Amino acid sequence: KKKKKNKQTTQDRDVRKSLRELVEKHEEENYKHRLKEVWRNDIKAVDPQASQMQGRPWQKPYIEQSAYVVCVFKQVYRIAEGGGRLPVYYPEQSVGISIGLFLSACHNAGLAALASYPMGAEPEIRDLLERPPNEKLCLLVPVGLPAVGCTILDNPRKPIEKISVVI
Repeated sequence: KKKKKNKQTTQDRDVRKSLRELVEKHEEENYKHRLKEVWRNDIKAVDPQASQMQGRPWQKPYIEQSAYVVCVFKQVYRIAEGGGRLPVYYPEQSVGISIGLFLSACHNAGLAALASYPMGAEPEIRDLLERPPNEKLCLLVPVGLPAVGCTILDNPRKPIEKISVVI
């Protein structure tokens, strides 16, 4: 029996090209029709490169330029032997913790990692990567060495008092 290739982490150039095309198609639709003007203005303020992309901020060249693209999926249900659905407990929390640990590990290894959410492209990406229907794409994470001259945002962190309550 031939083992199926894991397509959750892809280094394959053809797959990454197809992935970029899917993401950019949906991102263009998002920027032109779905996202509100206030959101687009907020992005320009946070991401200086968004305004430098000749009016095409939906372009995502890093999907092809990075060494890897890690596609993070969560199981929304398990599949029973008979084909029925079984529950999965706390999938959002589990995936969130895993993503945080993964991004920290990338940072500690000196790698750049960009957490991005391809709004609208999730089902097509799942199909492209041949993932089962009980999985939902949560995040795309291009990973690699930082590009020469890249801009790394230094967002201020919120003080602990603003994000937690000690009882």
